[in-house]
Amino acid sequence: MVSTEDGPLRDAFFTVGAETLIVNPTTFLTAGDDAAVCELQQLGRAIRWDHLDAVAVFDPWCGWALALAAARGIPTLFDCGATEPLRPDPTAGAEVRRSLTAAWAGATAVCFTSQTAARAQSSMLFGRPAAIVPFWFAPAFGEPTPVDAPRLAHAPLRAVNWLRRRHPDVAARWQFAQGPGTTVTADQLARLDEAWAESDLVSAADWRAPGLSLHLGAMFEREPLRPSLDAAATGIPLVVARSALTKEIFGDEPSLFCAEGNAMALAHALLAYEALPERFHRRAALLRDRIRAAHDPRALLPRWTELLNTVAAARG
Repeated sequence: MVSTEDGPLRDAFFTVGAETLIVNPTTFLTAGDDAAVCELQQLGRAIRWDHLDAVAVFDPWCGWALALAAARGIPTLFDCGATEPLRPDPTAGAEVRRSLTAAWAGATAVCFTSQTAARAQSSMLFGRPAAIVPFWFAPAFGEPTPVDAPRLAHAPLRAVNWLRRRHPDVAARWQFAQGPGTTVTADQLARLDEAWAESDLVSAADWRAPGLSLHLGAMFEREPLRPSLDAAATGIPLVVARSALTKEIFGDEPSLFCAEGNAMALAHALLAYEALPERFHRRAALLRDRIRAAHDPRALLPRWTELLNTVAAARG
């Protein structure tokens, strides 16, 4: 497994004994036209290729790996979840933009994670062998928390801050969990609200939070949906930002959604939970059945593996 950053995913591969490597593509992505080819070749020398039957890339900005694999005759699978048409960073050099665009379009096959992603990329990736394999859940939350249990919520810091200022009595009854990549220091909390204590927040290396009562999901479409998917599969009540992708996954129930980027709307969802927790839990039970039927890894992982095997077979 090759990654451009350290983190929970690399830790998971390391735990099962898989070889991992961290590379830094910044010098290529920021290179001028004269240096781009040389920087790409230099990046390729950091990776061992001769034992690979195929290369799967999960991040469009790692399209450089598609280009390097193709140059070595290694078939590639582009696993694409982007829900907006792919475009290189306009501030990148012309050669970098050309290389990434050609690499995306030249993948041996494409795996879309949703109908929304497939529609978004229809013009660029039209004509490529493709399949749709939706995100699958990996429940890690435990059982849903009883309605009368002490309350713990996943919530963006902005929503928590609004609650603490406007409804301190409600906020005082909750503890709030922050997922990976969230580092909150006492100084930062003091700048937000001098009444906060660092113990009001639980920070974790992954998204597991035993005893979770409510998941106030990603505020923006660009944020990871896996925590929301896992919460839904477990039967934990949730509210997420409305988008074409979240509607495709979670359905059309209006009370599941809020406007993108609206921290106050997420805070109001917690207030609504306070008033009628049983309603939230009934809705979560129905959503759990939907998610478990459509996003079960026991059905989806074999489909993805079959697609990867088909790609690898192209090497002969």
